[in-house]
Amino acid sequence: MERPSGGLRIQASKIAFTAKDLIENGNPKEALRLLTPEIRKHTDASLLTLAGVAAWKDEDNRQALEYWKQSLELQPDPSLQALYAKVEREVNNDVSKEKLYGMRVLLRYDDVTVPAETARQMTSAVDQAYMAVSTELGCRTEDRIVTIVQSWDAYQKTTQAAEWSGGLFDGRIHMPAVTNQQMTAEMQRRLTHETTHACLTMLGKWPTWLHEGMAQRLSGETLSPKVKERLLTIAREAKLGSLAKLNAGWGSMDGRSAAVAYGLALVAVDELYSDFGLDGVRNLLRNPERMASTIAELDRRLGL
Repeated sequence: MERPSGGLRIQASKIAFTAKDLIENGNPKEALRLLTPEIRKHTDASLLTLAGVAAWKDEDNRQALEYWKQSLELQPDPSLQALYAKVEREVNNDVSKEKLYGMRVLLRYDDVTVPAETARQMTSAVDQAYMAVSTELGCRTEDRIVTIVQSWDAYQKTTQAAEWSGGLFDGRIHMPAVTNQQMTAEMQRRLTHETTHACLTMLGKWPTWLHEGMAQRLSGETLSPKVKERLLTIAREAKLGSLAKLNAGWGSMDGRSAAVAYGLALVAVDELYSDFGLDGVRNLLRNPERMASTIAELDRRLGL
């Protein structure tokens, strides 16, 4: 194969644009059909990367890794390398092979850990959570939210999540389960929590505290006035200074620090709703340039 030049580069750009649009609109299979003959004709790192994304979105992780490997050999990219490593861990450690399709979810689960009836209930739970969260926040997608339910051991090996983690969203929902897992109110809450992360990601890039606070609020978690005041006292004594300082390192926190960070995130989001109401929150999510001034106002109101 040879590198594209001239007219080939223009053609590759047009195909890449169309393929990206197809992927974003929930049609990775068609994007892959478009890209496959082009990457056979000539070498192009961007097309190979997109083909990998299309294969990944179409739940063909091994093919995605093959395309990304070729792309990285042509053009090193730290972000793609990180994604490659993450998906490679999933391929090597994930045994959740059974699939169920809902209206807005593709549930992949380990049938040794999760009974089929529980898996059906989980599929329905994510569909219901998406409907509720999208109504609240205004997110929309034609794609299905991939939700992977697996044993605790496989979950940790696949995600490298913290010991205290009860779920994780990294473009897909990952959920640990116990043997013969039954659908419970706690599982429903955790699925709604991670579905909120998926919804917010559809709307843009947001601070970690907003993600976590919103996920807790919309999954039904609440704090008593006494607990809220205690959390704010801890933040003031630690001289947190601003909510902006809550935006990094959550995965490396110990359990106590994580509990404080999550609690403060919920306090901040509750205050956001109290100050602006639902319409104000939706307007903020449509106008991310207002985030800096919103954080400043919340810092003032919370005394940070």
